[in-house]
Amino acid sequence: MHRAAAVACLAAGVLLLAGPGWALLALGVMLLAAAPRQEQREPVTLDAVRERARAAGAWAQQAPRRAAAAASMAVGVTGVPAGVLLLYGGGAAVLTAGGMAVVLSLLTGWNA
Repeated sequence: MHRAAAVACLAAGVLLLAGPGWALLALGVMLLAAAPRQEQREPVTLDAVRERARAAGAWAQQAPRRAAAAASMAVGVTGVPAGVLLLYGGGAAVLTAGGMAVVLSLLTGWNA
């Protein structure tokens, strides 16, 4: 019960300081870190939370290339139709967005 109250208070503090999106993110991270594993029966300690944070950090360090690719793909898929909208109008932007969706599905293999 005390752990749940501490997590709720920390999330409320983040909500007041940073906003609702960051509060939800912090709440999810804290609940994930505090959740016991299936094979682990003893209470969660600070060392266990640090170990999980290190593992998540190592995973995040391995992922910048994939994250950059996903972000640039999202920017391209939304940026090109926005530019066409400004230059040629709404109809051309809708056609461009459809074309970008087709190209994206071909590149990522969604049509397989």
